[in-house]
Amino acid sequence: MNQFTLLNTRPAHQAEALSKMIRAHNGQVIHCPTIEIQWLPQENTSLNLFEGTDKIIFISANAVQGFLAMPCYQAYRQAQENAQATQKPLIELYAIGRATQQKGIAHHLPLTVLAQTDFDSEHLLNHPVMQSVQQQTVMIVKGQGGRKLLETRLQARGAKVVLLEVYRRVSAPFCSQSWQHFIVSQKPVLLITSLESFNRLLENLVAQDACYADLGGSKWHFLKQTIVFSARIKVHLQTHGWNRPIHVVSSQSNDGIMQTVLANIV
Repeated sequence: MNQFTLLNTRPAHQAEALSKMIRAHNGQVIHCPTIEIQWLPQENTSLNLFEGTDKIIFISANAVQGFLAMPCYQAYRQAQENAQATQKPLIELYAIGRATQQKGIAHHLPLTVLAQTDFDSEHLLNHPVMQSVQQQTVMIVKGQGGRKLLETRLQARGAKVVLLEVYRRVSAPFCSQSWQHFIVSQKPVLLITSLESFNRLLENLVAQDACYADLGGSKWHFLKQTIVFSARIKVHLQTHGWNRPIHVVSSQSNDGIMQTVLANIV
């Protein structure tokens, strides 16, 4: 008998690994991606793209994947080889979280994670390495849009910030049938990996039934548990009336999701 049902809202290309872990622990999975990832063309292959760059920060595993697939990756490799040949400092590579780091290391990008617990912009910025960036050039590899905290704080500390946007998030077609199965499932657990992902889901639900706009209303009473990727998401939901149990993942990864499920759901 299934002990719980997780609505897996991760993008389709990232969903299956988590789903396998859930099923291995006697859980049921319903796929309902709220966002699709589209890779952006990157035509700049010049070494000048990385000339003078001191640090590169990768925001997500998708940022790593997009970077590796683009022509600019070859320019990066050449820039590192040139630095080694001339005994200049190599470009320092950083990841905000463990999953991003693992994605990079699997493809020979030696990413360093500075935070020990919470993997977000705030904790990355709190590390001494990111405090002393005056007159340095920091490249942020990311998707279009998103938070500007990292960019603005580094600039305020005297860094020149270069944004390399390698993907964009677009709304996935609404999984109406999956949602109907979810609301009558055994011990339904909603996964929220970002506010953007949740907002896309909410927009689709409100378009079908305006009652979903009330986050504390009866339309949400079926939901037993919610798993979110950060305390910031939890606070946002509660501020807007969410009154269902919320658990913040131990780390922003499939392993972190699974550990949170085992500690609070099963």
